[in-house]
Amino acid sequence: MNLDSLKREFSNPANRFRFAPFWFLNHELNEAETRWQVREMNKHGVGGFILHARHGLITPYLSEEWMDQCAAAIDEAKNLGMKAYLYDENNWPSGPADAKVYEGHPEYRQSGVVISDEFNVRRGKVQQTLQVGDELIAAIGVPVEQDEPIGFPESAVNLADFIKGDTLEWVAPQDFRVYVFSRIWHPGGTVFFGDYVDTLNPQAIARFIELTHKEYTQRFSEEFGATVDGIFTDEPSMMPQRDDAAPWTPRLPGEFEWQSGYPLLPVLPALFRDMGPQTAKIRCDYWATVTELFAKNYMKQIYDYCDSVKLNSIGHLNCEGELMPGTRCHGDFFQAAQYLHWGGCDYLGEGTWPTDEGAYPANNVAACKFASSAAHLLGKPVVMCEAFGLGSQWAIDLRNLKWMSDFIIALGINLLEPHAFYYSIQGFRKWECPPGEFYQSPFWSYYRLLADYTGRLCMLFRDGQHRADVAFLYSNKSMWAEMDPAGSEIAEQLTDSFNQLTRLLLKLNYDYDFVSEEMLQAADFTDGTIGIKKPDGEVAERFKILVMPAVTTVSRQTGEALRNYVAEGGKIIALGSLPTKSAEYGEDEAITDIFREMFGDDYDRSLKVAKARRPVTSKKNLEEWAGGLLVGSPPGTPDEEMLAPLGEALGAAIDPDVTVIDADGEPVPDVVHLHYIRAGHHFLLLQNTSREQSHQCTVAVGFTGDVSFWDAETGEVTPVYVAKGSENGLSVPVSLPPTGSTVLCIEPDFPGPSTPIIDADLPIIQVTDKEAVGLVAEPGQYSVTVGSHTEPRIVSAGVRNMPKVIELGDTWEFKTDKPNALPLVHWDYQMDNQVTGRDTFRERCIFTATFDAEIIPTEAKLLLDGLAVEKVWERSTIINYTVLVNGQSLAELTPGQYLDHYIYEASLEDLLQEGRNQVQIITEGHLYAPGALRDPVIIVGRFAVAGQRRPRLLPQPEQIKTGGTSRATPIIRASPPTASSSGSLLPRKPASCICKWTGLVTWPR
Repeated sequence: MNLDSLKREFSNPANRFRFAPFWFLNHELNEAETRWQVREMNKHGVGGFILHARHGLITPYLSEEWMDQCAAAIDEAKNLGMKAYLYDENNWPSGPADAKVYEGHPEYRQSGVVISDEFNVRRGKVQQTLQVGDELIAAIGVPVEQDEPIGFPESAVNLADFIKGDTLEWVAPQDFRVYVFSRIWHPGGTVFFGDYVDTLNPQAIARFIELTHKEYTQRFSEEFGATVDGIFTDEPSMMPQRDDAAPWTPRLPGEFEWQSGYPLLPVLPALFRDMGPQTAKIRCDYWATVTELFAKNYMKQIYDYCDSVKLNSIGHLNCEGELMPGTRCHGDFFQAAQYLHWGGCDYLGEGTWPTDEGAYPANNVAACKFASSAAHLLGKPVVMCEAFGLGSQWAIDLRNLKWMSDFIIALGINLLEPHAFYYSIQGFRKWECPPGEFYQSPFWSYYRLLADYTGRLCMLFRDGQHRADVAFLYSNKSMWAEMDPAGSEIAEQLTDSFNQLTRLLLKLNYDYDFVSEEMLQAADFTDGTIGIKKPDGEVAERFKILVMPAVTTVSRQTGEALRNYVAEGGKIIALGSLPTKSAEYGEDEAITDIFREMFGDDYDRSLKVAKARRPVTSKKNLEEWAGGLLVGSPPGTPDEEMLAPLGEALGAAIDPDVTVIDADGEPVPDVVHLHYIRAGHHFLLLQNTSREQSHQCTVAVGFTGDVSFWDAETGEVTPVYVAKGSENGLSVPVSLPPTGSTVLCIEPDFPGPSTPIIDADLPIIQVTDKEAVGLVAEPGQYSVTVGSHTEPRIVSAGVRNMPKVIELGDTWEFKTDKPNALPLVHWDYQMDNQVTGRDTFRERCIFTATFDAEIIPTEAKLLLDGLAVEKVWERSTIINYTVLVNGQSLAELTPGQYLDHYIYEASLEDLLQEGRNQVQIITEGHLYAPGALRDPVIIVGRFAVAGQRRPRLLPQPEQIKTGGTSRATPIIRASPPTASSSGSLLPRKPASCICKWTGLVTWPR
């Protein structure tokens, strides 16, 4: 695609680049509503949707009725040129097919192995009742001296022949410690249908594919690869939801012995306890086996089937952003992710940088980086992200959605899946994983602004070549070696180091991709760089340096590869401990020798980092160092203490492609960037992650060319007015307000920037052949540097006086977009039960609420959240209910327009009165339970509300106080004369001014 084509696509991006939200199909579906919702999405700039059966669904899942509704949605999408993506489960996680997989096969449920009993025995006769879980797996005895294992694993004894029922009867030849291992089934209760599927079992997953994927194929295969572009698999995991359990499946012992060459049962104690020098080897062999089973039996089975029917297998793994939980869930991210056609991840909560705060302390940086790294290095065209889930409930706004979108895209994502668009928010549905961004949201009328904006960015940063300086070692084998499996002190330290490094590199303006050990083993190290190869052998990306978080264990092949890399002139920076173990042998002197050879004295220092109180940095001369360098970060070290030493080391090692610096030449930690090459042009996305702090910074790149600004809000491409070029590169001043972002395009065919302005000490807003126009905020002398870059000249102008600050009033006119709402939450309840005949009975529930009104509001309606859509007798009959307002029957309720189509409403015209008002809800049951009032009845209209227990309707205010004096500062538009190199410009009538007011933001709330 050439530059002109890119500009056209940027102006109006195709639907394949636009939002594809999780569409929560969570009520009784009907075709008219389904088609209307698809059209509504399209009207507001949404490019596709994921057909996601969700909690609250009434239409039977996978029934003919369900398939008909999917068909209507797909047909409407086809007519509009949109994309439709299938989803392979009812709710989540994927695998059980709404529990149908377990019908006749309860053994297909997920299970784990735990230590259910553990005790010491003395030499001699033993008779001990064993504590067994759901099913005994093994009892293993290990000889001990002073409570320490001896001779393990060769000394371990399988006690199966000595167990009768649940009793061990044995003559111990010496002192032993006995470990009893039991199978426990997934406890259920953590997902809507109860149990995870056994993702290690090929028969279970084949059954899942038969029940789900093949059913969709029979109905919609003609649209596969076109309108229907993929099927989403959500959060598969091999890990039981107990921290003290390790994955288990009946075929595991055989698979383990086949891959590792020794039996599994006698070495099970090493998965849970430190059993000596070979503990790391045994754990690595175990996790390698279960990882292979998960990747082959779940991920690859689904991938191969989808591939055979021209359907992309898309979705994301469980806990992909969290090192230890992610390792427990899938073992090796890249081994599993290779069997997704597209990269994918989940982005939870409203935040950017990783934090331990809140209910979901997810590492969203790592999640996005894993997904984009898989795409960049494994040759995947699209990187999807399930975005915004659990972000600020229903208080989310467009400004923060844009802020998160920018961050996600800057981390390499190029297709956003908003979580979520609700088919309905009636009743409890509104509280199932909000926020929602669909038509029920107050900002929906403005949503196209965001949809167009993100569509442009996703288009621009797809189908190109990612550029980053740093390869970040994925330390999962260290986690394999240190988990027991709940974790350990060392595993926590490894996690802290990993999480910190994900932040530090970005805050120092060094972009990166995660690389696995297997990728490094196959890499090309020409000229001391790291060329990571795609599966077809072509180099996908080339990195300038390897940076490692704390590690304890790598494979010997990785050690040898890194020694070759250093021999070619490559450099490594370590943030913590260096390995003493190999995956093949456990404690391994060969690994120690390799890393001591590369790091010298820094190797021994690295082993002390975890217990140090302050950073442990190298004593090497940075100007001369080669090979490895330690910049050690003890657990709990604040990022601020590590930025300088790590930045100094990186700066000494490489010349970065992109830097973002402040006026003092220091990196700007709040600003992240993404560098892509499209159509031979360099594109840079820069985002200010701060919601409070603006930044005036300079973007410096190690190449030159002509520069333009691509405005993702409007789709316009305009010149950059100020840029400085040289033989060594290019620098461009950039102003980034809080949550602000910008896109620069650098065209390398030009020898340098074409703008006549090289430098300026004021913002330039316009340049013509006669003048440069800038904005001045205060009196002073200002200048611009113009002319050619080889013969520059300075033009200056002085501003002596400024207009006075304009004092704005503290009272503003005010009007709401929508009528106000009063939820009635305090109700009196009365039971009214009567025998109405020999064999008939009437049961009534009477709910009564009151409120006062000083006015009779206009546009008044009553919203009934429930009852009007509840049914009895297998959903065939609407429940019997009556609504009385001040003793008069309410007009027929009709599908809602104010909030949700399934929250019915009726006009209150002529029913409300000044003074006391009463609302009564009466439900009746005849041989069935009467309906209950589970959600507030809502009164809407043009009014204000006071009081809680006894609310009052008041006149709607027409003015609002700002909370303090507001001020507007006029800013002079200064146009220095171009005829001379100096001059004085007195203030004239301002041609433009900017009014700054607290709470005013660019994006509509």
